[in-house]
Amino acid sequence: MAIINYMNLSTARSSLRAKEVGIRKTIGANKWSLVKQIMCESILMAFLAGFLALMIGQLFIGPFNLLVGKTIEIQFFSTAFILPFFGLKLFIGILSGIYPSLMLSSFRIINVLIGWSILSIESRFVTSKTKIRASTNSMLSLIPPAGNTAKNYL
Repeated sequence: MAIINYMNLSTARSSLRAKEVGIRKTIGANKWSLVKQIMCESILMAFLAGFLALMIGQLFIGPFNLLVGKTIEIQFFSTAFILPFFGLKLFIGILSGIYPSLMLSSFRIINVLIGWSILSIESRFVTSKTKIRASTNSMLSLIPPAGNTAKNYL
């Protein structure tokens, strides 16, 4: 869900970055250098979010243990944690950045620089509506399994 939401936000913010992409293309940047830049930004954002989540999780693990009456410990420096963490963050960064990077890098220079609409209103609406539906459906499909799993462990 977070990946779809991030893609939706990145796509919506693309109109703010359109002039930057147009100017970079004018100076000589090719499509793949723009894709690499935007993908690196997306991967960096995934890692920053992951480290922030770890800090928040560490902060609240004590009160959570008291709430459920069990002791949960996370070994942050074990290879069983580090390798999946970095692999997952890399996968999430690539997955969430691929669509915005390909869309931003495919803008036509002249249309962007003279201020034409990057996407028509109708295609923006349909794309956004589809992403919102997919996000809502995935969220709703995860609620029953989460409840069953929680019942088994609590």
